Amino acid sequence: MPRLSIGLPVYNGENYIEQALSSLLAQTFTDFELIIADNASTDRTGEICRRHAAQDTRLRYFRHERNMGAAYNFNFVFAQACGEFFRWASHDDVLAPEYLERCLEVLERDPDTVLCHARTDMIDDDGTFLRHDDFPMRIGSATPHERFRDLSVVRHDCIMVFGLARRDLLTRTPLIGNYVGSDRVLLCELALYGKLHEVPDTLFFRRGHTASSCWLPEREERVSWFDPAKAGTITYPNWRILRETIAAVHRVPQPLASTLACYLRVPEHVGARTRFLVEDLIEGAKLSLKRTRLGYAFFRLLKRVVKPDAGTTATDNTPARRR
Repeated sequence: MPRLSIGLPVYNGENYIEQALSSLLAQTFTDFELIIADNASTDRTGEICRRHAAQDTRLRYFRHERNMGAAYNFNFVFAQACGEFFRWASHDDVLAPEYLERCLEVLERDPDTVLCHARTDMIDDDGTFLRHDDFPMRIGSATPHERFRDLSVVRHDCIMVFGLARRDLLTRTPLIGNYVGSDRVLLCELALYGKLHEVPDTLFFRRGHTASSCWLPEREERVSWFDPAKAGTITYPNWRILRETIAAVHRVPQPLASTLACYLRVPEHVGARTRFLVEDLIEGAKLSLKRTRLGYAFFRLLKRVVKPDAGTTATDNTPARRR
């Protein structure tokens, strides 16, 4: 039985998966299994993964007959894992060779730490440095409500979800939910169980590119990216995040004072995300109206009357930040 399990969910990742696999297989810590779940890719992803699996017995490759969505695939690789520790891997990110070794040292040294990641740099399609990812949060605080508050209130990219965690604690959570922002809720829940730690050296390289899920419009492609069954449905992602964050506090066994202190941080979460919560209601109302005959006719007329400004396009190409 390997000490560590790595789960890599992927869909059409031929552009970068070769580099991701090479960085994983070159780790100085070698006692791990790598579980790859292919979500019915239509490119060369399967061919690349099978070739690596034939060369290294630590790899196990699975392929779904149809695209089940990212949430299902993330949870599928976790269900196959048997190591004491677990981490999710992305097909487009790269690790420094000592990443696993350094993170595992922290978890073995401090039983109160439930997840360990490393300082992160963002790179572009070609691997060129773009910026440091820096989101100051009290993730290492000894006080649960401080960790919970910062992870739920501070705007960050949830990149620590790719950190190394204790598998037994992950089994107590709902893992990745089939809704936008479920990675944020998972981190909040883990923070109620213990401290999170960031290795101060840059050992994780996150690739920013237009095919990344972070670029997808939140109310359209990102919804179906998490769960294809929800394509075309009316969703309220930020209200769902709020509801699930409160539910996480209820699920985790804590002393009453600590639980109450976490509940008292919920209004801060609402205050920090008021604009997004209001946008949910507005967008939901618009979609509901569009599905009526009168509303459909109104929006068709509006589209003819309102023209995009000169020099701009009708779509927003700004990358969607993870919330």
